[in-house]
Amino acid sequence: MSSLDRRTSPTLRARWILINLLCTQPPPPPDKVPMLEVAAAGTDLSKGNVRAILEKHRADPFCANCHSLFDPYGLPLEQFDGIGSFRATYADGSAVVPDTQLKDGTKLTGAAELADALTKDPRFMQCVSDTLYGYGLGRLVTAADRDVLTVIQQTWSNGKDVPSIRRLIETTALDPSFRSRSGLSL
Repeated sequence: MSSLDRRTSPTLRARWILINLLCTQPPPPPDKVPMLEVAAAGTDLSKGNVRAILEKHRADPFCANCHSLFDPYGLPLEQFDGIGSFRATYADGSAVVPDTQLKDGTKLTGAAELADALTKDPRFMQCVSDTLYGYGLGRLVTAADRDVLTVIQQTWSNGKDVPSIRRLIETTALDPSFRSRSGLSL
């Protein structure tokens, strides 16, 4: 879903993480930014080191500003090819290096450390609970839901237990706002 037909895309993978796990909308690309295939003219990206090509792309100050926001979330996933199979090298034989540094300075290597960093990001817990709540209600979350969601998030991440999806679902489903209608139209 976040890879292209012949290669991975750390940028698309990172965009998916930002939107779906951190509820952060990355800025759209500026009009005149060339696609990576154009920027790497003459290079078969399906056989090359995508990370190295992406680093050249980010060397352009016009591209670097946005890519520095989201590429670090996609680079640790480069150990997985376009269909999710683990790999240690690219098709050209160069090593896949899943190291990165997030904008806040956090250094990480690979998918496990990325997952750990994501779960520590306060946006993650809010995004997951907001998404589940909205999905369960069959509507978008509004500002009027914020107080209820704050209570649900505090109960879910109570500081004693490791937050689990099971406990989030239970906490959400047992909240009176989830189980009754207010009679108000939004």
